[in-house]
Amino acid sequence: MELWKNLWGLFKISGNEPNLWWAFIVSCIVIVLAVLVIYKMIKPVK
Repeated sequence: MELWKNLWGLFKISGNEPNLWWAFIVSCIVIVLAVLVIYKMIKPVK
């Protein structure tokens, strides 16, 4: 789970005014990418 630590580090570095919209968008992108990777691992492309 080092990925989450890195993301949290980025959010903490971003300053005292974290952009919640940006964090939400990044979280959605990360979740979608994770789902795609897991799906390809379960059903490898022939």
